[in-house]
Amino acid sequence: MKVLFAIVSCLVLGTLAKSKGDGEEPKDLVAKVSQIPTTPTCSLRPMAVNEIAKLRLKYSDLQSHISREQTHAFSRKQYIKRMTAYLNSKIEELNTVKSELELEEKWLKVSDQRLKSYQQKEKLIKLEDVLKCLTKTRDVSEKNKASHDSAIEDLTKQKSEVEAALEKIKTDLKDAAGSTEAKKFL
Repeated sequence: MKVLFAIVSCLVLGTLAKSKGDGEEPKDLVAKVSQIPTTPTCSLRPMAVNEIAKLRLKYSDLQSHISREQTHAFSRKQYIKRMTAYLNSKIEELNTVKSELELEEKWLKVSDQRLKSYQQKEKLIKLEDVLKCLTKTRDVSEKNKASHDSAIEDLTKQKSEVEAALEKIKTDLKDAAGSTEAKKFL
């Protein structure tokens, strides 16, 4: 068997070395092929046999490494799919919590504006009570009219400032409640 391999390899190598091109020229196609001689002209080297055995061993090792890597690659792919699904579910939960926090933040803004509104209304009611009281007192005692007039002017000025602040809070409250989610808190 080794002898036959040596003969075929010598002949193939010899005819390949003699051909000029890739065998597509017409003179190559009609040229006669020489027959195999009865005795081989070249011998098989033991080093070539050893090298072929080493290559086959390396090939089988490489093939087993490739099959193991394919198994590992498949398991890594499955792990990546599972982790991607897990991370996507956690991202959905995070987005849900963020939307809830956004609603709570809007509710807090609306509530804060309401508290400011109540404080300003309370201040307005107190100022109106003091104004009524001072007006009655001024009518009763005309002698302290100058001091009462300046106090009434100051209180009237403060009343207009409180009313302006109350109107500003109402517009801020409407702006804060602009979204449909925040309107349900009003």
